[in-house]
Amino acid sequence: MISLPSSMYTCETLETLDLCDCLRLDVPFSVRLPSLKTLVLIDVEYADNKVSSLTRLLSGCPNLDSLFLVHDNLDVALMVPSLRKLRMYNNGRYQKGGGFVIDAPSLVSLYIRDYVLYHFHRIEHMPKLEEAHVDMIQTVRNYKFLKAFTCARSLTLCLSFSEVRTLPPHLYI
Repeated sequence: MISLPSSMYTCETLETLDLCDCLRLDVPFSVRLPSLKTLVLIDVEYADNKVSSLTRLLSGCPNLDSLFLVHDNLDVALMVPSLRKLRMYNNGRYQKGGGFVIDAPSLVSLYIRDYVLYHFHRIEHMPKLEEAHVDMIQTVRNYKFLKAFTCARSLTLCLSFSEVRTLPPHLYI
């Protein structure tokens, strides 16, 4: 695994950062990426607690506009006030996980594809949301997260709230 140098986490001019695959994020406690507008994280590994590493990284990006996140059963806490576009894919098909939280009041566009059986989902109200596509399977009986989509102009929901049948992986599309 390759790690980024710590100086990368305090770059004043970086506007777009794409990190993929064989990369390990060892996010320091002091992150400052004030110019970062677009962040792509595809199947990266985190050096310590996954939730705190990602949270530290995002908290150091006060002007982040777009986030594309592909992960494998990562508990996610996305609290980014400036975020306008979020694409989140979970590759951990039909596994169990802790959950995710999305708190992004400026969000205009949201796409979630997630087949993890979470203990919870929490999506805060998004008053500026224009379009949302949510494709999830879960066993949680709490529908409160759906209230977050009441302001959307365009909404696609593909939800299943029942237990997943055990089928061979090649039968799932």
